Amino acid sequence: MAEHTDALLESDVDGGLETRFVPEIGCLQVWLERAWQAGFDRDGAAHFGGKIAGSKKWIGATEVAALLRSFGLRARVVDFSTKSTAGEGAVTTLNT
Repeated sequence: MAEHTDALLESDVDGGLETRFVPEIGCLQVWLERAWQAGFDRDGAAHFGGKIAGSKKWIGATEVAALLRSFGLRARVVDFSTKSTAGEGAVTTLNT
């Protein structure tokens, strides 16, 4: 997540940014816990026991999506699997 934030800040999408802010991992973890407390990604919160700050646990795409959604951003997780019951190469959208 921190690397993606850094890449976004380096992009020239808005005509150039005057300042750069890349949150530390600890900040992202605290924000994720707040997103869970606000009801975002209840399954992920249950999986991690509602606590991730200060740990070295890895998070996945659904946790990142929950964090982004908690900030009011639209985020969608798409799973491109090679095999599924829906057929070869099926795409699944997860709306957690």
